[in-house]
Amino acid sequence: MFNFKSAFIVASALSFAGAAHAGIVTAEFLGPRNGQFGAAGPNNQGGQTFTTLVGGELLTIDLFLRRNADQPVTMTLELWDLNASGLPTGTPLAEAVLETTLTEDWTWRTFDFSASGFVLDEQTSYAFTTRSESGDGGYLLGTATGNNYNGGRGIVKLGATASWGFMGNNFIFGERDVLFTANVIPAPGALALMGVAGVLGARRRRRCHA
Repeated sequence: MFNFKSAFIVASALSFAGAAHAGIVTAEFLGPRNGQFGAAGPNNQGGQTFTTLVGGELLTIDLFLRRNADQPVTMTLELWDLNASGLPTGTPLAEAVLETTLTEDWTWRTFDFSASGFVLDEQTSYAFTTRSESGDGGYLLGTATGNNYNGGRGIVKLGATASWGFMGNNFIFGERDVLFTANVIPAPGALALMGVAGVLGARRRRRCHA
């Protein structure tokens, strides 16, 4: 029997995929926040590994931030490939500079990657890391303790000669994840395939219960 709800999902996906510069969430962890990671200067950095759901051109990454002590003049978010250990490797794939001013209130802030043109692969793991320039003040990243995000882990690097490591291996921070949302302009046909997969899944479930 024809399923109107499933057909509507497919039609909506096709329409959304065709919209100019339409962005969708490919990975996110929204908490709730019960912790924070603080850093200042270019040598003390925090970040998060994550896994994409949908491939496409990276549009934005939003972080839950607030000011810590002095105001950062320039705050940069960098995107990385991962090595076999699941930590950043090589040189940044893309970067974006925060154009707004941080305050002492917790607020979602947007890093705009649209000019980079970088394309994320679907179901692939990456990392983003934060840094502020030398002489800048500090910032706080909103985090949640534990390891409740299944697509990655919080990461940290403390010191100019330090290597990246997981926050859970650092006695100061413990296991935690950074709150974030990553948005992409989906690759052509990606949402349509997701919609078709949903219809086929619904049909399989109906057959199983028949």
